[in-house]
Amino acid sequence: MKNYFSGPFSDLLNEFVQFKRNTGFKYEKESHYLKQFSEFTLSQGITDPVLSKNLAEAWCNKKPFENQRNCTEQRISCLRQFALYLGSLGYCFLQVLFAESCKLKIQNVALWKIHSFAS
Repeated sequence: MKNYFSGPFSDLLNEFVQFKRNTGFKYEKESHYLKQFSEFTLSQGITDPVLSKNLAEAWCNKKPFENQRNCTEQRISCLRQFALYLGSLGYCFLQVLFAESCKLKIQNVALWKIHSFAS
């Protein structure tokens, strides 16, 4: 798969979209939202693939051109699915909660790769 994404999450996003497609999902619209996320990380000056609380909250804010029921919720859902995928790969993050109103609630979010401390 061609590197469709940019920024510090580009390889992980490509792997995630490929995983979703390999499991039977088309993941067309979702990959578009994730491409926007990858471009957003660049615009925010993010250089390391760290999904911080501030980054997630900034991404999940409603954009002026979006209606709450469709675009905003779909963007948030895509980021949530990506975060869950990262967790399955051994990346660690603390409790990401989504309220019924689809406003993102994040508590102490940090994302890092778990490294073995065994020598």
